[in-house]
Amino acid sequence: MTIIGLASGLTNAKPYPHFNPTSAWFYTQAYRWALRYISSLPFWVGGHGGHFCDTLQVWKRRFYYMDEFVPSWLRSFLFYVNKEDWEKEEWDFKRFKKYSEPAFGRSYRFPSKSFNNFASQQTVETMEEFPSSSLSGN
Repeated sequence: MTIIGLASGLTNAKPYPHFNPTSAWFYTQAYRWALRYISSLPFWVGGHGGHFCDTLQVWKRRFYYMDEFVPSWLRSFLFYVNKEDWEKEEWDFKRFKKYSEPAFGRSYRFPSKSFNNFASQQTVETMEEFPSSSLSGN
């Protein structure tokens, strides 16, 4: 699976930088997911949760560590990643914090621990009105 993933990343490297193993974005995302996973280990060791996904809760922590970047000492091991990529990534994050996050945060409603939006489950059935001649097949 690793070989298939790397091959897919290399073929989609231009349009999708998060699949490109030679881009800074790829390693930053991997670093952030590793931090999320490691931060959930004390919770897992404590025996909390039911099944595997419930115990680790990595997906629930998907918005944790969004401001973390690959440390400079680790970047020296990734010598094949352009220095401009690291700088562009930090510049993009600064732009996101300045413009996008405040605009998004105003309208985002954090979900509660218990489901309380029962109106969202009600659907309105509609019947499209077609001319009777199209239904008869003529």
